[in-house]
Amino acid sequence: MTQAKGETMKRLTDKEALQRRIHKVVGQCHGVENMLQRGDPCEAILLQVSAAMSALHRVGQLTLEYRLRDGIRKGFKKGESEKKIGDKLNRALEDFCTIS
Repeated sequence: MTQAKGETMKRLTDKEALQRRIHKVVGQCHGVENMLQRGDPCEAILLQVSAAMSALHRVGQLTLEYRLRDGIRKGFKKGESEKKIGDKLNRALEDFCTIS
């Protein structure tokens, strides 16, 4: 029972970390909007856009990591075949690669 509780706490921590990252991305996007309104130099705007894109990509990577880890754990727990687990993992990778 302790292990399940630890897993729940880990997932909660992961979720909170992702939420912090998303808030950072939103802040960066607002910053880009402000820069555009002020007429800041294109170079500065492009740097901010690049930073926001990188941060959002990292959110996607972490979400994929959690999805893969959770899919494997749940699959083995349910007694699913390696093929079925592999198919689910491939789908997760395909989902992420279409947005990357």
